[in-house]
Amino acid sequence: MPLSGIDLTHAWTETPTVSDEWRNKSALDRLSIINLFIQFLRVNCISTTSDGAITLCFISPFSAAQRGALLLDLERLLQQAKISDNCSGKGLTVYLEAAADRNALRKLRGVTINA
Repeated sequence: MPLSGIDLTHAWTETPTVSDEWRNKSALDRLSIINLFIQFLRVNCISTTSDGAITLCFISPFSAAQRGALLLDLERLLQQAKISDNCSGKGLTVYLEAAADRNALRKLRGVTINA
């Protein structure tokens, strides 16, 4: 059954993956590389994984609009950059650290959020 109105041009495009050089680096090396890359931003890198996931946290508060734009721009820059010798940023994905629930009313009612 054909799907009308849905563009499937890119449906079978292969998802970019990280390089073997990134995958073979130690967690500490990956963390150091990303922290050097973002050293002038108000952001800290909390963790990196061998599959390209990078978890960040903000040092100072940002509005939701600023956070989204900064994270998307940073991810694009990382993906286009040569991270280190023979290691491109292709396949890297930026995530924001999950924030704790700070809603006082929910805490008073005894509601807990299991994330």
